[in-house]
Amino acid sequence: MSTLTIGRQIKAWYGATVSKVANETVRALASQWQHVRAERDPLVEDFWHKPQSGIADYALLLQKGRRDYTYLHHGKALQEKVGFGMQGKTLSELRSPLQRRMREVFDRCTSEFEPAYFQCFDEYERNGTLWGYLCLPVMTSSDIDAMSIVIYCHFIEDKPSIFRSLFDRSGSAVIVTEPIPNQFGQIEDAWIVSRNEKGERYCRNHSTGAFEVSLRATSLFSIPNVWETVVETAPRGVTHTQIVPRDPSKPNLHISAEMIDERLVLRISEVEQVSATVMMD
Repeated sequence: MSTLTIGRQIKAWYGATVSKVANETVRALASQWQHVRAERDPLVEDFWHKPQSGIADYALLLQKGRRDYTYLHHGKALQEKVGFGMQGKTLSELRSPLQRRMREVFDRCTSEFEPAYFQCFDEYERNGTLWGYLCLPVMTSSDIDAMSIVIYCHFIEDKPSIFRSLFDRSGSAVIVTEPIPNQFGQIEDAWIVSRNEKGERYCRNHSTGAFEVSLRATSLFSIPNVWETVVETAPRGVTHTQIVPRDPSKPNLHISAEMIDERLVLRISEVEQVSATVMMD
């Protein structure tokens, strides 16, 4: 019932702590293991007799030997992720700097016969996906005095709801647009594809007050010097522009613009004092 950081690459949990993991499948499998364990030693067949295809594709089955672990199953989806298969091979044959630390988790899992869960980044992917691994110690069968580990793997993805919340609650107005290039590749306009609540006021037409679908039709970005200063230079890197309205009753603005995944993203904040870059009526 503890948490342990092994080196800097792996963080592991043991015992009852595993049931606190956020992933629903992990919690369900850990609960199933605990339920069986209350009556007898769990067996491979308890989890492997008719496994769901989605689980089997993301599962490993290792048999513990005297000095090593042998891969009896390497899920199809996992093989596609790493580009190779370990079925029939031993843990010692896994060419990974994490191998020794994984072995430490497996050894504790089997020696104490308690579930383990660990997380680490996938070294085989360029973007470094974070993965979680639930390790369930089981007896190979009721007739064989040997131990195995059923391992369910899942990747820990970015939750869109988190980023949506940050987007909606941002202290700045945020406008996401799809650039419309001219024949020379310069941005001549941009479709407004998303905006947060604070961004709505900057997406209106000056005359009608209606929401616009193109950036250049809005009150703020219809001003030529604002467009040239803020938008046209964005493809070269992040731009920061300060705007002082001629009307002192209107707030000073700080606008940043940058290209993110081929989208032009604008952030607009009201500021008290600025060194004027652009004057605005």
